[in-house]
Amino acid sequence: MKKALRNLAATACLCAPLAALAQAFPTKPVRIIVPWPPGAIDVSVRLLQQVMTEDLGQPVIIETRPGASGFIGAELVARSAPDGYTMLATAAGSLVTGTIINPKAPFDTLKDFTPVTMIYDSAQAIIAKMSLPQTNLKELIDFAKANPGKLSYGSTGIGAAQHVDGETFKRIAGVDIVHIPYGGFGPLLQAVTGQQVDLGFATVGIVKQLVMAGKARLIAVHGGKAPAAFPPAANLNDVFPGFETAPGFIGFWAPAATPRPVVLKLNGAAVKALRTPEVRAKFEETGVNVIGNTPDEFLAAIKPSFDSAGRSIRAAQSAGVKFE
Repeated sequence: MKKALRNLAATACLCAPLAALAQAFPTKPVRIIVPWPPGAIDVSVRLLQQVMTEDLGQPVIIETRPGASGFIGAELVARSAPDGYTMLATAAGSLVTGTIINPKAPFDTLKDFTPVTMIYDSAQAIIAKMSLPQTNLKELIDFAKANPGKLSYGSTGIGAAQHVDGETFKRIAGVDIVHIPYGGFGPLLQAVTGQQVDLGFATVGIVKQLVMAGKARLIAVHGGKAPAAFPPAANLNDVFPGFETAPGFIGFWAPAATPRPVVLKLNGAAVKALRTPEVRAKFEETGVNVIGNTPDEFLAAIKPSFDSAGRSIRAAQSAGVKFE
């Protein structure tokens, strides 16, 4: 009995500092690092900024730190103090497909980060420059087969989810299309609208505004359904059964070893923002699937994505793709 009481007292002593930490946090601004150029993921995060600031009682500051397909900003967060004051907002491409392709990545996703919440998941799209004569998937594939190497497609960078999707499409459709990597969604979309690249692989949420404004043409979707307002387009998952889309989620992450109470407080602020009707409506206008789950649910959703992405990457590598 005495031993049980001592154990209970010891547990109480351990829990008390954590509870106090959660109550005190934050006492200074919280910084969110977006490891991509401005104009895409940072726009989504800014939708949450005001509500999170109000909930946490401290300014939420968003910084873009682009470079190396998202690795530079992600490494910065991975090496930051695990105190909740530095958080990462990034796409699955950096932390899933990128690390599978590059075993020498400067971090290990599951060891160096703590999931906070998935912000949204999105179907993916193939868009084309408006001057491209081929206006649908069949015409595109027929032309590409007859003219190997003549068409080009852009992705958000080497090893990004969109790069993996592009190579999966080439392999399954039996076409040869030249890959051109860009440093994020912003530069990619500029290249498509500027007629510098024929095709672009990106998320539905990112391309919707351009498609609806007639600045880019929708060729196909995959990994989910297109928004109802989108013009009709083929779905790669229907045309090519077994097509596995690389993960297309955006999420918040904290450095590993961030105290659980702090992670839960960050999660609560982010989820509250995502559930605010005005914020949710703005996300849903882009056609994405708003999530806002718990850290444990986010982790459970991440793990299978390594398996599916791994299969697509290995299949592409077996076909001779070097992802470089």
